[in-house]
Amino acid sequence: MIVELKKVKITKSILSQLTSPLFNEIAKYEVLGWVFDKSKYILLYNKETKTLSKMRVLFSLRIDSQKPNQVLYMRNGLASFKAFQSNQEALNWCALINTIQSQAIIQGQLFI
Repeated sequence: MIVELKKVKITKSILSQLTSPLFNEIAKYEVLGWVFDKSKYILLYNKETKTLSKMRVLFSLRIDSQKPNQVLYMRNGLASFKAFQSNQEALNWCALINTIQSQAIIQGQLFI
């Protein structure tokens, strides 16, 4: 895995300035690992744009039984949801998020 950053060390200051990727563009990112800075974040890298992003870890990720095109999850202890056009889109998104979070665990913690 090659990460091309202009020889910049990722510091807490840089980490705090990173934004989260849009949920519909998250598949374009490569998982670098996870970082703990007051909360657990997944560090992502986009090779096309050569940008870093961070994503909070999502917990209790599941499809809503009342609305099958809606995904329920917990982030920072707060319940939230994301609606999709179809049940299949919701299932694909859940699978993608689970894959990203599994890759972050495999890549391991980055100490900043």
